[in-house]
Amino acid sequence: MTFSRKLHKSMKISEHVQIISMSTGREHFTKHGLHLNGLGQYLIICNVAKRIKDLFSSIMTQAQGGTLEAEALRNKPEGCVLIPR
Repeated sequence: MTFSRKLHKSMKISEHVQIISMSTGREHFTKHGLHLNGLGQYLIICNVAKRIKDLFSSIMTQAQGGTLEAEALRNKPEGCVLIPR
């Protein structure tokens, strides 16, 4: 059984755990290939921010749809946008 399969299997019992998939393309890593470069870090940050935004917006709509906090979450811009170099 592969590591990925074991990880997904052990996650099924935990509702609060999620995996964020990321490209493993060479362009996202330093020349040594060990660390993420600026673009790779930016993509991770965008993915985490999007997951957090989705989580809070679903919580706010379940709790009270008409509160000020829920309105602020609805008016936030959509996710991250890649900035061309």
